[in-house]
Amino acid sequence: MAADSAAVSAPELPAMAFSIRPQLLGMALNQLALQAHQQIIFRPEWVQDRYSPEISGMLTVDEALARLLQGTGLSAARSSVGVITIVRNEPPATGPVRVDPRQSRVIAANGHEPGAAVVLEEVIVTAARFNQKLQKVSTSVAVVSGHELLQGAATTIAEATRDLSGVQTTAQPGGFSINIRGQGGDLPAGTTQGPVSLQFDGVYNINSQASTVGLFDVDRIEVLAGPQSTRYGPNADGGVVNVVTRDPVPAEYSGYAALNVGDHDRVRSELAVNLPLGDALALRVAAAAIHRGSYFTPAQGNDVGQSIRIKLLYQPAEDFSLKLQYQLDHIGGTGNGSNVLPIYTTRVTPYVGDSINDYSDPWRQGGDHPVNGLGAGQDSASLIQRNLQAHASYLMSHSVALDVVASYQRLGGAEDVCTNFPPSGPGWGPWTTGGMGNCFTIHEFHPFFQYSGEARLHGTPGQPVVWNLGLYHWNYYWASYWPFQAIAGPAGGTSNSTATNAVFGEMTRPLTRRLRWVGGARQSFDLRRQNFGPDGGQPTPTGSLRERHFDYRAGLEFDLAPRSMMYLTASSGYRPGGLNQLLPDGRATTFANEVNDALELGSKNLLLDKRLEINAAAFYYRQRGYQDLDKYFTPANTVVINGQTVVCDATNVGLYSQCQTPTFGLRAHALGLESQLRFRMSERDQLKVSASWLNARFDRHQSGPCAVLGAPTAPGCWDGYNPEGGAQGASVAFFNIAGAVQPHSPKFAGTSAYERMFPLASGARLSLGGDFAYSTGYYVNPVEDAYGWQPAYWLVNLAASFASPTGAWSANAYVHNLADYAVKTSVLPATTIGEPRTYGVVINRKW
Repeated sequence: MAADSAAVSAPELPAMAFSIRPQLLGMALNQLALQAHQQIIFRPEWVQDRYSPEISGMLTVDEALARLLQGTGLSAARSSVGVITIVRNEPPATGPVRVDPRQSRVIAANGHEPGAAVVLEEVIVTAARFNQKLQKVSTSVAVVSGHELLQGAATTIAEATRDLSGVQTTAQPGGFSINIRGQGGDLPAGTTQGPVSLQFDGVYNINSQASTVGLFDVDRIEVLAGPQSTRYGPNADGGVVNVVTRDPVPAEYSGYAALNVGDHDRVRSELAVNLPLGDALALRVAAAAIHRGSYFTPAQGNDVGQSIRIKLLYQPAEDFSLKLQYQLDHIGGTGNGSNVLPIYTTRVTPYVGDSINDYSDPWRQGGDHPVNGLGAGQDSASLIQRNLQAHASYLMSHSVALDVVASYQRLGGAEDVCTNFPPSGPGWGPWTTGGMGNCFTIHEFHPFFQYSGEARLHGTPGQPVVWNLGLYHWNYYWASYWPFQAIAGPAGGTSNSTATNAVFGEMTRPLTRRLRWVGGARQSFDLRRQNFGPDGGQPTPTGSLRERHFDYRAGLEFDLAPRSMMYLTASSGYRPGGLNQLLPDGRATTFANEVNDALELGSKNLLLDKRLEINAAAFYYRQRGYQDLDKYFTPANTVVINGQTVVCDATNVGLYSQCQTPTFGLRAHALGLESQLRFRMSERDQLKVSASWLNARFDRHQSGPCAVLGAPTAPGCWDGYNPEGGAQGASVAFFNIAGAVQPHSPKFAGTSAYERMFPLASGARLSLGGDFAYSTGYYVNPVEDAYGWQPAYWLVNLAASFASPTGAWSANAYVHNLADYAVKTSVLPATTIGEPRTYGVVINRKW
């Protein structure tokens, strides 16, 4: 076809009435498809930042397409069943060229199309629940691309977010704890719903263990800061992290294979294949496997797992599509993020301040204490997770569409562990009671399953008013069986469940050509139940709690210029309260909802002919009901079980619900600034910088339940905890939390990344780069003592990559944590540290 032609190879259709206003070309093509009742397929990156003229009057589809594609270098062709595909014409090449076999377009040796301007690639996200340019979303959003994950050998959520300032992700027993702007906690995944909602393809997952293997064939990860309750079904008062995996693509055979080999016996592989099965069907199959040894000596805490994901897309008509997804994960490692008990350090007991880094190898254990085990290789785990998801989309009219999403997830299995908790050593608490010794089997998921469903009506692209209205349901059931529960009664096990129902919606409506109003609301209804386990073979005590909550969003968006926007939003989010312990009379105590009211002022700008991107935001959070669930064990506590008085000493620490006392219901606030910069300095150079300043504290004047068991009578809000240096069940300390800094809240954090590309005469490319992260000191738990203090530190990562002339294969060598610095990540129930220096190479082949 001639350049800029839009002729289609099909008989001419009769003229019809079109009315398409000037807008982004992608939205205009969607509008044309809706009005003409035609299926139009195009690549989003081909139409990015292109604008269409106004199309109106009686025109044929061919004529309308010709006007929309005029001067774009794009043309259209029809399949035998009438599906229109937008294709790219090949401009004449100048100089050395290479052909991308996946996109059939000419690319110069420097990596850009001949004659193309040097610009930043604009990112399309679904942060507001519809496809939108990142620069037009009125909230702070960070995006990590799938390419960055693959090249950087990022396997877990913690690894994927390590370069984002203001985000801290900690591998906890049984999952990951995500903190954004200081909002988070160090409780193991599933203990309670986190303030940051982790989602996979828009579906909330209270247990994130599968992300140990599950970050494969990823399109992008979107990290949204602040309350998002009116946009997403699950409750989220601190933010949302949404992992978006790649969908099947019709009429395309493509795929990739990647192999990552590194130190600590790390071998990780990925494979994905996209298969067209006709004009209406497409299948995508992706799989990954990992085997990594322990970071510690003696060895304990490895990473082993395998995953497979199958996606089937069925699109028989332009107004209907159905996507089915099945994923199977096997989690066999016992490292943090996948096991039940923490993998902690015993090099310094207790681990005070930065003392662990006084040793040449912080990961080599000292004395007679191995890491959470009696010796190398004694722990083992085998967990199986299954996830089934269905997503149906139906175009009800030219302006209204319906999306329905349903999912089911089940997790089961067991873990054989040998524990040696410091400083007590062998024989701690219930693990030796009844002749169990230090080795036992834990059935943490006995069983675990969750359901979720969402039905959402929303507007179609190109409409002046953008809106969503949804119904949401989610529930989970989690039962577990631990060894000490066999002592209390033969029935064994505890369980808890939550059911959430909500209606939510949001609308963005133009007030003038440059000013838009944003409004949203959500009403939630929660029911929580908890089974506290058997008491001497008697009927199991249970408790329940019903709650409801209303959330809101209101704001303004103002276009300062075509590529500059300011926004001001006020919003709220919450996570539901729950139950924590039984009183002597058998009643369960409860804690209230955690609520975050947030105010954010932001600016997003694309400058210097789209070479420089500068985004900034200022925010203020006001929190009530802060769920600080640091549970402490006090020997002064006694409980009555079935008429008998039980003393909470070391022989009965298994009676967690009766013998441990939590603190909760605190008031807190946070004030912060953050900024991100991307600068395409030349065809070969790109710079990224991000920085955040944060002042997050608990209020000095607390009105919540601050009088905890055994606390001093002096004024203040006292948090009780067992210091790591004291024997379990034999000591308890108290800290006045009023005015204290919230955990994981460094005053300043920043990252910078630079990459330089060197074109080679053959058409291949060599790129060198690195990123540098700095953080001031902070506490990793609410108690401000030497055990919980992480001093200021630097982290440096380096990378070098080579791509073939056609881009069909590449190799990337990396070094992470160049200085081999041990970052303290948690101190409850024992001190855990991050990854040591690691290195390796990723080889990628795509077709």
